Amino acid sequence: MVTASALFSFFSILIYFHFSEYFEVSRRQWIFIACEFVVGISMFLAFALFSQKYAVDIGKRIGFALLGVCILGLHYFALPNWALNVDTTYFLRFFTFWVIFSLLVSFVWFYKEEDKSAFWQYNQYLAIQFFVSTAFSLALFIGVASSMYAIENIYDVQIHESYYLDVLAFAVIVLNTLFFISSLPDDLNWFKEPLTFRRPLRLFIQYVLLPVLLIYFVILIIYVGKIVMSGVMPKGWVSFPILIFSTLGTLTYFLAYPFSYEKELSSIRFFVSYFFYFLLPLLTLLFAALITRIMDYGLTEYRYLGLLIGLWLSIVSLYTIVKKNTSLVLFPLSLFLLLFLGSVGPWGMYQLSARSQFLRLNKILEANNVIVNRALSVEKLQSVLTDSLAGEIGSINKYLFYREKINLIYPILAEKEKKQIDSIQSSGNKIYSFNAFLRSTFRLPEKEQLADFRRFLYLANNTEKLLLDIRPYNSFSVFQFYELDGDNDTSLFIQENAICFVQADTLQYQVFPYLDSVSAYYFAAPGMEGVPFDDYINIETDIQKLSFEDVGRKSKILFTELAYRRNADSSVQLESAQFYFFR
Repeated sequence: MVTASALFSFFSILIYFHFSEYFEVSRRQWIFIACEFVVGISMFLAFALFSQKYAVDIGKRIGFALLGVCILGLHYFALPNWALNVDTTYFLRFFTFWVIFSLLVSFVWFYKEEDKSAFWQYNQYLAIQFFVSTAFSLALFIGVASSMYAIENIYDVQIHESYYLDVLAFAVIVLNTLFFISSLPDDLNWFKEPLTFRRPLRLFIQYVLLPVLLIYFVILIIYVGKIVMSGVMPKGWVSFPILIFSTLGTLTYFLAYPFSYEKELSSIRFFVSYFFYFLLPLLTLLFAALITRIMDYGLTEYRYLGLLIGLWLSIVSLYTIVKKNTSLVLFPLSLFLLLFLGSVGPWGMYQLSARSQFLRLNKILEANNVIVNRALSVEKLQSVLTDSLAGEIGSINKYLFYREKINLIYPILAEKEKKQIDSIQSSGNKIYSFNAFLRSTFRLPEKEQLADFRRFLYLANNTEKLLLDIRPYNSFSVFQFYELDGDNDTSLFIQENAICFVQADTLQYQVFPYLDSVSAYYFAAPGMEGVPFDDYINIETDIQKLSFEDVGRKSKILFTELAYRRNADSSVQLESAQFYFFR
């Protein structure tokens, strides 16, 4: 199942780049599916290690496999799908999920106090093998990619960049997984043997990690002193370097802990003895920065995660300070529990962040006295609406819409506005309905609404054996739109219903309303209304139907590929084009 997850992830990426038009699943969903199977690699590895430890029979192993498939499926179908664009919070969901199961891998075999040395050796081995297998995979990718590049230049063959990404995905996902799992010993009880210290690891800790942490600490502690002297609360961005320092320091503590018993390694002994004492003032700064940001702008997934990691760091700091004989298994076990609890349920980061943003919206509306009898007064809001207020209201509504939590606004709306929420949830064009809701309920201008457009990609089929009669013309050329950028003599743009091609003079080709009638016919097909807005509607047709003439100037243009965007206001924006040009 571990290997199958890696293969399915790779196949999903192949479909995304090359075959998405043959499936009813939208193109961007294949990226989500690929990420889901990457999570499956660590999850099924944890299940396999558990099964090996307790000698689970084949029937129960099959049950574990089915359970894993159900977990991945439930997580996939829980993803919000209303957003126009894919933002980083999607990948935060996958990354958190992957970390949770990676932590499970770290302690699923050794978790008892008497197995402390085995636990450390096992995790040291996993960390080293992960970096080694990644290095092997990247080296193989560099070798194959350089060979492909050589073929391009020697044989004058063009290899599309997507094929390089295919090779990278195969190396990093499939080969990396195979390298890693093949390096695991058959009997993991081997790690119960006496401690074996690796000199390269000690040198890496002593001469790389510790100096980097010292530089980070000096920078951050000077900033703490600046805050104390000025009395100005910290900026929100300071949370990020503190979290990097804290996480890297905790990992270094974990790796260096057994070396601290060596008397001659004074720098490591000092670090292990006092690191968490030095971390406490930085954690205070972290909480101050996050709480200040939350008070001003409400809770988000990233701020919630920052608080969660800060809580975990506080727990392990106090634990190691108070308890002299540290249990290393507490580190991954406690983080596993906190991340798991923080990812599910009404108290989780996704649910709680959405409710926090709704409460912030309610607070803003109450501060402007537009809540009358516990319901929003649209007329009063219109009279006090400013650009800054519209920006705040719009950003919160978009936040809730993208996470499919717009229904949280329901309790503060009058009956008329509640129907707008219902229409969003039932609409085939949710972007259009959401914009209508923003206009009628909050009186927001167009700049605060979501971009509403459709993307079309016309492709000429059967062009491999195409025969073109060039006799009526004096010249013949092949153009690609992206090659025209920056050339003042040659350009391509859309004006009203025509595509204008400038080459010495301007030639016009009437492409609309013909292309609109073709796309309207295409949309009559069942299921087309559910295609996400950021996906192209791929329309294949005969090249002669993508042929347009400028009769007066005796020229013709034949498109092999034409991509454009039609906005809600009926304006058209050209995105790319490839065509034959006759004159």
